[in-house]
Amino acid sequence: MSRLDWEEIHHLIETQKFFVLHAPRQTGKTTTLLAMADVLNQSGDYTALYINVESAQSARGMCQKA
Repeated sequence: MSRLDWEEIHHLIETQKFFVLHAPRQTGKTTTLLAMADVLNQSGDYTALYINVESAQSARGMCQKA
């Protein structure tokens, strides 16, 4: 969490804005998101949920356009 501007991210969450966490592979994105979810859940103001949809990418090629 020390690498983030938590005040800015918290402001975006409070104002219901979207944000993107973008970084190269193996730089701690998942760990950061899980830590953010913990902080938000412990605050009692939010219920944060982490969902990994990476495996759905393989289904993308199975769908055919009508």
